[in-house]
Amino acid sequence: MKYNKVRHLELLQTVKRPEQLLNISEKERSERHEEIIMLEFEFEQDEKVQELYYYNYLINNHLHWEYRTQYFELIQEMLDGQINFEKLKKKVDLIEKAINYLVDNLILLEPNKKSEGFTPALINNILAFDDDYRPREGFSDEDKVYEEEFKKRIKDSFIKIKERYL
Repeated sequence: MKYNKVRHLELLQTVKRPEQLLNISEKERSERHEEIIMLEFEFEQDEKVQELYYYNYLINNHLHWEYRTQYFELIQEMLDGQINFEKLKKKVDLIEKAINYLVDNLILLEPNKKSEGFTPALINNILAFDDDYRPREGFSDEDKVYEEEFKKRIKDSFIKIKERYL
């Protein structure tokens, strides 16, 4: 399916989440959790929702790809020891906020074919390492070995992603 900006905007404006349809507060949401789960299951099966998710995926990939140079610079800084992983994550979060602002305000760009798969590649191969590694104060020798392995894993993934998307 080819990207259709007019259709995407239409879906963004008309498709409502189950909790929006029920018009309930956060407190009521937790009380009616099971009902919402059932509605979400039906919601996920809807063709319009599937189409909306597809367009959102394309836009998300494209917007992250537009920031690829900044991502690559930040990752290189982390690999060079100029910033630590926590600082990298904070800066990535700022990029994510900028992307969310664009989407929330319906500022949508036409996706570039080259952007396909960029977001999963970036998240699964580099940013997901947050689950595996969190810097701690006062590294022991064991931690330093793990830190080196961690950086090697990121560097290997980084080289592949950079070659494909730069």
